[in-house]
Amino acid sequence: MSKRAAAAFLAPFLILFAAFFVAPIGYALVQSLTRVERSGLLGLRGTTTEFAGPANYVAALSDGDYLGSIGRILLFALIIVPLMGVLSTVLALVLEAGMTRRPRFFRTSFFLPYGIPGVIASIMWGFLHAPGTSPFTPVFTALGAEADLLGPGTVFWSIMNVVPLLTGMIILALVISVLSFGFLRLVQRGRR
Repeated sequence: MSKRAAAAFLAPFLILFAAFFVAPIGYALVQSLTRVERSGLLGLRGTTTEFAGPANYVAALSDGDYLGSIGRILLFALIIVPLMGVLSTVLALVLEAGMTRRPRFFRTSFFLPYGIPGVIASIMWGFLHAPGTSPFTPVFTALGAEADLLGPGTVFWSIMNVVPLLTGMIILALVISVLSFGFLRLVQRGRR
């Protein structure tokens, strides 16, 4: 293949990559170095944008809540990533070793959660966890428990989706989808 043909094949990808990946990252970096001031009721009198430099980053990194959220995400990754890797490997080994009666059924059932879009799940999580729309807020309030599932003391468990009775089916779909991805990847690698 000539260099001209390679460039012709690469050009559409590079153009789209630059337009929809590199440019937004660059724009976000520029925006993160500015400060927007709004005036008037609800900012209707106008806005002024001025260069803030690293002040936004200093403010974020000195905020205890922000640093706590980073710690929760790291803890989540520390628990979930190794757990899903091990469980995916075990499932792939069990199914490929012929230890089940209907391997095609299990392969299909592990693949089915990919038919459930993540967008629908995230919208449902939002409604279930937001205090104003959650059907569980009145129940928690009646029991005298904290009703804000996104509050400082409960947000970690909301992110982990282990809040009792709230998101059992979502947990199952998440676990099965992550396991099925790892399982399918390992099965395909083993068949080469």
